[in-house]
Amino acid sequence: MKVRISLKQVFIFFMIILVIIVSIKLYQYLKPVKTIYYRGFPFSFRDDIKKALKIPVYPNQESIHDLFWNRKNKNVTILFKPSDSKTNALYRIESFELAYKLALVDKMNPSPFRPKKSFNAEPIDSYENITREVGILKIILVPPEFANETRVRAGGNRIYIYGKDNRGFDLATMRTILAVMNVTAV
Repeated sequence: MKVRISLKQVFIFFMIILVIIVSIKLYQYLKPVKTIYYRGFPFSFRDDIKKALKIPVYPNQESIHDLFWNRKNKNVTILFKPSDSKTNALYRIESFELAYKLALVDKMNPSPFRPKKSFNAEPIDSYENITREVGILKIILVPPEFANETRVRAGGNRIYIYGKDNRGFDLATMRTILAVMNVTAV
């Protein structure tokens, strides 16, 4: 018994295989990435890490990385301007995520030349005149009601996290953590 396979059948078979492979690759490209591994430890986020990496950082990612890892900075203070209950809840979420994940990252990078950082949060009355203090890295949260864009800005022992909307604010917070970890792509 002979089995005849026509050229058309071979072509259809290879086209089906090609469509399956392209579909799998497209799914992998488009699916959200919510967990990364840093030194073998998983860090999970609420949103897509690929979208967070698209948030602009001024002047660049290295400036945030260098500010956090500067051995002179022994304290990280998260500053926020109290507002309505919705914004205050958003502050709590972002402050916890920053303090928890940055403390873990700090703990995972022991150095005899750099002491462990302490973390705290403080309310402020205004975003004006936030002074630079030696040994204190200030992370200033600027929520949607006070921001007109989503971005992260660093300089002078201060990191400003701006969010145009709640999701943008969360993505900018994630972007800050990823910059400290020196994550540039997933």
